[in-house]
Amino acid sequence: MAIETIQEQNGKLLSVRVSGKLTAGDYDRFVPEVEGLIQKHGRICILFEMHDFHGWTAGALWKDTKFALRHF
Repeated sequence: MAIETIQEQNGKLLSVRVSGKLTAGDYDRFVPEVEGLIQKHGRICILFEMHDFHGWTAGALWKDTKFALRHF
């Protein structure tokens, strides 16, 4: 598994643990979860933990860039 999410503090904190290489499919699961929490709680905190992380595929990098621009 490249990405694991854990909601804490009633969804106002999302802990994200990544390893390996992130794919576009990882973002297809991650982004809706984050956007749902933002819609429910407004501003949320995200703790991003990288362990043995090897970067992104090209598709994942593009989705990460779009996500970052939308939620800067």
